[in-house]
Amino acid sequence: MSFVWYEIRPLDTVFFGGGRPFGAGETGFGQTIFPPFPFAFVGAVRAEVAKNLKVDFGVFKGNGHPILGSPNDLGSLQFKGPFLKKDNKVYLPYPLDFDLKLTEIGDGVVTSKDLVPSLLTIKEEKPKGKGPYLLEDTDFKDYLLGKIDGIRPVSMSGLIKRERRPGIARERGKRVIKVAHFYIAEHLRIEGRFLFGLRSDNSRLLPEKGIFYLGGEKRTSAYQEINIPKAFKECIEGQELKNSLKGKRRIKFVLLSPGVFKNGFLLDCFERKNNEIIFQFDSLPQAKVMAMALGKPRVVSGWDVANNRPRPALRAVPEGSVYWLEFDQTLNQDQVNT
Repeated sequence: MSFVWYEIRPLDTVFFGGGRPFGAGETGFGQTIFPPFPFAFVGAVRAEVAKNLKVDFGVFKGNGHPILGSPNDLGSLQFKGPFLKKDNKVYLPYPLDFDLKLTEIGDGVVTSKDLVPSLLTIKEEKPKGKGPYLLEDTDFKDYLLGKIDGIRPVSMSGLIKRERRPGIARERGKRVIKVAHFYIAEHLRIEGRFLFGLRSDNSRLLPEKGIFYLGGEKRTSAYQEINIPKAFKECIEGQELKNSLKGKRRIKFVLLSPGVFKNGFLLDCFERKNNEIIFQFDSLPQAKVMAMALGKPRVVSGWDVANNRPRPALRAVPEGSVYWLEFDQTLNQDQVNT
């Protein structure tokens, strides 16, 4: 079954906690993070699927469920996103190779000098507005095709507004407040929608529309199944992009969401061999990792609902990071379609 895409519309503000200490005696300010980590959306969608399938939470925590999986396994579910969407345009991460200049190669980049001119995307102009930045889907597609003239990064500050909301904790199991538990939480008002994809080996798992909790503070959002915009669809599965790789030896990977990997900043499909980093996947020829543009690691954490405790903090490679590969031979059409 292909991915089913949902437009998620917060009914008010949203709050995405970043795992920083937030309790009595530590701090009275709860800071939100943006872009949010995918697990906030994964958790909301899985909870909604569990409700529709009438899955008992105790069963989920114990032996797991064939579709939903378990607290440490996603079962048969696959996810894409979240992405920001506004006025039929979808916004994707700003690729970090836009920030590189030939005279500044070094920080965060490992490269062979003779490959620099043909591997890196150099854009000397400084983006307008306050960062971080995003690219519209049409510009992101042009970037992947190597057409960088005319690309205009979009400031994320124009798509979200920050608000501070007061709150007070309640005694567990009672409808009374806790003494000395007044706090301020930083909420986000989204100028648009979120876009999130769900795929399973089973039949449709969610209704066409509904309402669920998203993020912290029990903020509600409405979701609705949609057909994704054509430009965004071409970005993530378009044949033109695949065809552009035919006959090429050098390609690049761009992370669309933060990645936590077994070997730090190396993707799980990479391995070290004789002082080189090698990529090997399925029927594709072997490739060497020739360069990387990595941003500052993001710390992934949150609340483990199943075990009622904080998640362990993990370092993630940030979205927008780029890896350049060089294959042993040129790619043919079958390999490109893979």
